[in-house]
Amino acid sequence: MDKKKLIKTSYKICKKCNRICYTRRFQQNFNNWTSDNHYIDEFIRDTQLLSHKNMEKVLEWIPHDRFYDIKYIAEDRYRANWIDGNIIDWDYFNQNWDRRNQNMIVELKKLNSPTNITLEYVNKISKAYGITQDSETKDYMIVLNFPCKECNYICYARHFQQNFNNWTSGNDDIDSFIQDAQLSSHYDVKEVLEWIPHNRFYDIKYVAEDIYRANWIDGNIIDWEYYNQNWKRENQNVIVKLKKLKLNNPKNITLEYMNNKISKVYGITQDPVTKDYMMVLADICKKCNSKCYIMYFQQNFNNWTSGNDDIDKFIQDTQLSNCYASNALEWIPYDKLYNIKRIAKDKYEAKWIDRNVILWDYINQKWKRIRQNMIVELKGLNNTKNNTLEFMDEIKIDYIFYGITQDPETKNYMLVLNKNCKKCNYICYAKHFQQNFDNWTSGNHYIDKFIQDTQLLSHKDMEKVLEWIPYDKFYNKIIIAKDKYKANWIDGNIINWDYNDQNWKRKNQNMVVELKKLNNPENIIPEYNTNKISKAYGITQDPETKDYMIVLNVTCKECNYICYTIHFQQNFNGWTSGNDGIDKIIQDTQSSAHDDAGKALEWIPSNKFCDIKYITEERYKANWIYGNIISWDNNNQNWERIGQNIIVELKRLNYPKEIASELMTETNKAYGITQNPETNDYMIVLSDKCKKCKCICYTIHFQQNFNSWTSGNDDIDRIIQDTQLSAHDDAGKALEWIPSNRIYDIKYITEDRYKANWINGNIINWDNNNQNWERIGQNTIVELKRLNNPKEITLEFMTEVNKVYGMTQNPETNDYMIVLSDKCKKCNHACHTIYFQQNFKNWTSSNSDIDKFIQDTQLSNCYASNALEWIPYNKFYDIKYIAKGGFGKVYRANWIDGNIIDWDDYNQNWKRIGQNMLVALKSLNNSKKVTLEFMNEVASHNKVDSISFIIKLYGITQDPETKNMQRMEAYGII
Repeated sequence: MDKKKLIKTSYKICKKCNRICYTRRFQQNFNNWTSDNHYIDEFIRDTQLLSHKNMEKVLEWIPHDRFYDIKYIAEDRYRANWIDGNIIDWDYFNQNWDRRNQNMIVELKKLNSPTNITLEYVNKISKAYGITQDSETKDYMIVLNFPCKECNYICYARHFQQNFNNWTSGNDDIDSFIQDAQLSSHYDVKEVLEWIPHNRFYDIKYVAEDIYRANWIDGNIIDWEYYNQNWKRENQNVIVKLKKLKLNNPKNITLEYMNNKISKVYGITQDPVTKDYMMVLADICKKCNSKCYIMYFQQNFNNWTSGNDDIDKFIQDTQLSNCYASNALEWIPYDKLYNIKRIAKDKYEAKWIDRNVILWDYINQKWKRIRQNMIVELKGLNNTKNNTLEFMDEIKIDYIFYGITQDPETKNYMLVLNKNCKKCNYICYAKHFQQNFDNWTSGNHYIDKFIQDTQLLSHKDMEKVLEWIPYDKFYNKIIIAKDKYKANWIDGNIINWDYNDQNWKRKNQNMVVELKKLNNPENIIPEYNTNKISKAYGITQDPETKDYMIVLNVTCKECNYICYTIHFQQNFNGWTSGNDGIDKIIQDTQSSAHDDAGKALEWIPSNKFCDIKYITEERYKANWIYGNIISWDNNNQNWERIGQNIIVELKRLNYPKEIASELMTETNKAYGITQNPETNDYMIVLSDKCKKCKCICYTIHFQQNFNSWTSGNDDIDRIIQDTQLSAHDDAGKALEWIPSNRIYDIKYITEDRYKANWINGNIINWDNNNQNWERIGQNTIVELKRLNNPKEITLEFMTEVNKVYGMTQNPETNDYMIVLSDKCKKCNHACHTIYFQQNFKNWTSSNSDIDKFIQDTQLSNCYASNALEWIPYNKFYDIKYIAKGGFGKVYRANWIDGNIIDWDDYNQNWKRIGQNMLVALKSLNNSKKVTLEFMNEVASHNKVDSISFIIKLYGITQDPETKNMQRMEAYGII
């Protein structure tokens, strides 16, 4: 027999499937169970050996302690809950069977003749899951779940049927009627009935003769829940109707049920006091034929009264005539209103705590409301008897009705309403402003009227609205010209109405505004119109001078909105360079910035720079703390910046009067101007931009750091700097000087070569936020190669095939060394082979042949998953003897670590899967010294491991007691 056939036979792959199929998984477990009956064992195994790709007809041996809640049904038949549930698939991760329907209800049926059991017999009965044995009687029993004959699976009807013995109404006709309804449910539980114990109802109230209302705790059935093995329900605590069944002749129940089918019937219950049987009905609307809002209102009629029959009837009529909740009135207790203020005869304004009904909340079984604490109007009802739906329709033109309340002191009834805007026919912006007219005054009739007029015209548009703004809402008041001030406005401007908070929604809090004196408040309109070039937000009054002032936000004449130019202009008085010419040039650039803040220069105080270093005559490098402006932040009312602590160049201005021409000659981006506080020289603040790239490229970031390091050797410094100066758009091209203290765990390899770990890892990008290099491969293993002649460094680089990261120096020998990637010559990068190779010194099997064999597999596999590894025996647990194999004993064990799949760059270690997986350990007897036979066995297996039907080989281990070597492989067939 050739070697391939020998291996295939040794591993017993399923001949039919050509893989490890379900049959093989069952076969692996044959020695782990027995029924103690040869015929039953044989029968179960036969079903398992036929499974291959299909679990449908498989039986299993089920220990009796896997069942609970065992109940007698009939002679030789029991019902029970099965803890584990039935097998559906193999779980490769946990190396065990995947199951579903845990705690499912099954039937246990006694096997009368265990010695004569056949598959045909079992299939004839129903769906069988397995066989068990009663631990007391020793009877063998088939574990069954009868599928529905009509559906051919376990449908709703079967779940109901399994529960028939758990309830009774005490009346055979009723039991039969309910069961018949349940047995016809198959696919749909909507029409099903159930027996509902009377203690599942509460708050039972008399409605009419033989009719009651109650809350049903459980709610109605909607589906079967497989996880909890119980019915899934909705509408817990729902209100239902209980209607007495007139059972003079119980056999007439069908007729009575049919007569009540106008309502949804949930089931039947029994009054424990009167013994009357009662139908449990949905309390549905006759008009809608569903449980509409009318029903929820109606169910609550007994829970409130106005104390006046006419008003009660009026409110109830509105509720009974509206399928939409928002159109109905309600009785509103007076204590639900607060901040009540008289506004005219028989008219009041108040805040309503609850707000109006909009929807029914099915979960909490109560009304859902929005816009709590809304402002409403209370209007006296002069004649309660004249309240009709017609009356309501008549005045509904002008009002939105919410309900009726009663003043507990005067006993007057009042309508709770809100007056619609006549133009909009709803409560628009104008109405919200109007409701607040009594809450403010400017102290000047003309100004009040002018503001109110703008508010009454707002309707759908807030653009032209003014408001009265108290003076204490401004801070940082600064005079900018005669009768003109600049200030920050705390609240910001109105943009919309917030229905939740019942207040105005605002934006631009703490915004900068202009306050301009009103010269003639009594003739405000012409003066206001002259200021319409600016957006006006409102009017305020200086409490000291008593001057009225328009609150403006000056929009840009060119842009017609508040552009960047305006934000710059508002701050012109907040800084000065001390030189009019410089101030003017900066302000001119800012005044032309409009939609591009990057065009503007700014005055930058000298204390905003740090780490200032001389470069050359009249030029310095420094870190700019704030970084440059990119946009305006409306929330913080300040400039948004990037590049904090960015390195910039400071260049002396020789002739401040000729600054414009000097700026024109600069190729680098100018951010602004500053002044040296010691020399008083003005300096342009420039970006340190690359002339080639016209941006701050990688080269610039390297160049800015040239003074921060040296190798102590000019030639080496020059070669490193040259690579960095050519890096522009590829940081990977650059070398760097790597201090020796950034390298650790240095190990000698061969003459002039060492291995070490590099703490920082290599540069990949520039991090603008941290103003530093972004790196990967922290603690990566690198190779250090001695530089024989630093002056011929370029030639030495050219002969290197490995990636060069940089240079370092041995602090003891002072030798310069190239820092190289430890890359694979075959792959031309650091592949898995390299990571295996770097670890060769960290393990040994104590046998040079085994070590060489494992290392050879690791060196010949660029893919980690194909390589073998040496696995210490203490990485296994729960080791159990299974059988004797072709070369020695075979064990089963759990492997703690799991198998290698990839290299983890971040943690600098192997990435693994299948932790605690089940594996097979196959030993070679008397292999204390590794024999050629053992090596050939392992080698031949490994050569064909990639063939799909060969069981995966992971590595080699050694039993510390017997000293026998063991192959470790995927748990397959022995």
